[in-house]
Amino acid sequence: MNQRTCDTTRLSQFLGDDLNSHDELLLTGHLDECTSCRDKLDELAADRDSWSEAKELLCDIVDQVKCAKHACSNDSLSVIRGRG
Repeated sequence: MNQRTCDTTRLSQFLGDDLNSHDELLLTGHLDECTSCRDKLDELAADRDSWSEAKELLCDIVDQVKCAKHACSNDSLSVIRGRG
């Protein structure tokens, strides 16, 4: 983390929605360039187990949506083919 431009306090303020719009704009620009601060922001936002759990839940949701889309397209084909 670059001590001149990286500031853990600012990251915490960002998470708490405690930055004014100008400072938030500056920080988000910095985050676009700084992997150290993005990693630190992830750590401050939640612990590793929470991120893993979120990933699993989101993957489950994506899988459910894919299955639903597949089922709908199969139902549509059956109707088009006169089987529904």
